[in-house]
Amino acid sequence: MRSLSLPVRSLAGRPTSVLVMATGLLAATAAYQTVPGVLGPLLETDLGINQAALGLLSAALIGGMAIGLLPGGVLSDRFSERTIMTIGVGGGGLAMFAASFSTSFPVLAVLFFVASIGAAFAATGGPKTIIRWFAPNRRGTALGIRQTGVPLGGVVASVLLPAIAVAGEWRLATRCVAIAAVLVAFLFWALYRDRDGEPLVESGIDQPSIYRSRRFVAATGCALTLQAAQACTLTYLPVDLHQTLGLPAATAALFLAVALIGAVVGRVGWGTVGDLIGNRRALTSVSALAAVCCCLMSLVDSTSSLVAVALVCLVLGLAAMSWNAVYISLVTTMAPRRSIGSALGTGLSIVLLGFSVAPLFGRVADVAHSFRPAWVALALLVTVGVALSFVARTPKPEPAVV
Repeated sequence: MRSLSLPVRSLAGRPTSVLVMATGLLAATAAYQTVPGVLGPLLETDLGINQAALGLLSAALIGGMAIGLLPGGVLSDRFSERTIMTIGVGGGGLAMFAASFSTSFPVLAVLFFVASIGAAFAATGGPKTIIRWFAPNRRGTALGIRQTGVPLGGVVASVLLPAIAVAGEWRLATRCVAIAAVLVAFLFWALYRDRDGEPLVESGIDQPSIYRSRRFVAATGCALTLQAAQACTLTYLPVDLHQTLGLPAATAALFLAVALIGAVVGRVGWGTVGDLIGNRRALTSVSALAAVCCCLMSLVDSTSSLVAVALVCLVLGLAAMSWNAVYISLVTTMAPRRSIGSALGTGLSIVLLGFSVAPLFGRVADVAHSFRPAWVALALLVTVGVALSFVARTPKPEPAVV
């Protein structure tokens, strides 16, 4: 028994190994959340649903995240990250596995909703795992690397799930991604060990005053505007370039892939920048860059160079899709050590409201018969986020009374 336990302890005791496991859990949940988008045509054909119903499946996944973030954060404060993340990711995988047998659209939507609640548990427990195992001057980079699990999981699923579905059907592909999530959760349970006795943060705002703190509210408001920019980019970038530049749909989608590449690089890069200059300054910088990119997207027309458009898309992904680790790191410096999960759950659930801006973005484009005013309006919204980020700065200490 001793020979079996030593390797597990040595693996679980290495911060790099902990980072790999936390990233793998996030990638697993991101992979099964791509099912409606990646396998949408097959779902429509097999279940006889339309595009609106397919959109409801995506809404079920977003709704599950929004509902699950706060309780997931509270539970991660009361119980070990190992337990909460294993239950969340494993339970989400089991829900997706059950969904693969569904022949009813309402049942499928409910199971997708339940699976996304499990993903929310990983979203709040994961940052605590990183914070517990990494020194303060390395946490931003580590959180950024962990956040790459979202685009990486999406890319892997986008490549593998259609190929599996061709060989079988959408049900087989869904079962594969569900089984993968359960296996990753089992490996995390077997290999990870909670690190006791280590402070999560050096300081914070006493509970419950963090929820009344201008810094917390301002940082969360700024992140909400960036979430809006991310949602609009993911939803409408290919459509915009298809209509504005006259590109084939498949070619226009490649520009979204370029933006996602920027997101992978940016999530690590901005985390490192936060370690170097401070998370509040990094949040201001990423917001300002996102606002500039939205302005540049409004200038794209039929005469624009494809190389220039690709460069703008790359930087747009580098900014509008890469803010997550900076915001998470900033919130953890505000929250008391015993309530980090709750603070993250509250903040991230509010930030998810940014997804509601995407339909408004599309409505503006429909009314104007052009995406230009929509991008301008989005740039103005993100500029408001830039202003809010200044409110989130750490107040200067008052001079001592002599």
